[in-house]
Amino acid sequence: VSAQENSEDMELVRKAMSHLPDRQRLVVYLKDIAGYPTEEIATMLSISENHVRTILSRGRKSLRDLIMKIQNYGLQF
Repeated sequence: VSAQENSEDMELVRKAMSHLPDRQRLVVYLKDIAGYPTEEIATMLSISENHVRTILSRGRKSLRDLIMKIQNYGLQF
């Protein structure tokens, strides 16, 4: 993967993440980008670990769907 392709992929993820609901965006960021463990995210947000996992799952699915729409249909945000 070239540096340009990697940069384009990161821009695509950034654009897609900007369209997630705030809570999903925050949990996906904390878990997948910042690398916090689920337990710590739950403590930070004062929610259960199960709720963190649910939000994370929904956020990741939304990201996949948005990225597929951009790639397959050329949608621009």
